[in-house]
Amino acid sequence: MNAQNSGVPINGPEMLTKVANFLSQYLACTQRQLAVLTLWTLHTHCFTTSPITPYLHLRSQEREAGKTVCMELLNLLCSNPWLTFGCTLAVLLAKMIQPERSTLLLDDCDPVLARTRNPVTLGLLNRGFTREQTYR
Repeated sequence: MNAQNSGVPINGPEMLTKVANFLSQYLACTQRQLAVLTLWTLHTHCFTTSPITPYLHLRSQEREAGKTVCMELLNLLCSNPWLTFGCTLAVLLAKMIQPERSTLLLDDCDPVLARTRNPVTLGLLNRGFTREQTYR
């Protein structure tokens, strides 16, 4: 049972500090990067109150920099996460038409994003960040 369902009030600043501390145990990142990850994680739990949702793009010029570890940590913390590794466009579209909203975490998404000239992929990415818009 989580605190929200038990009627116990949640201390927002304390919860954000706990999330940041958890992430910093496993990731070597700047304070700004840690703040972005922490606030983005919070946003996944309340994104329905916002007209848009920001995309988070994890990248590094170096291999083995911790991007997958970061995705795995976000998978533990985000609301209704769906972590996928190198999924195809067909799988991505199938997931997006399901009625429940998921926090989509695309790891090793080069196969999908390399085809951004594909109008279906472009449409999904261009419309997927808004609450009111749906991709058809």
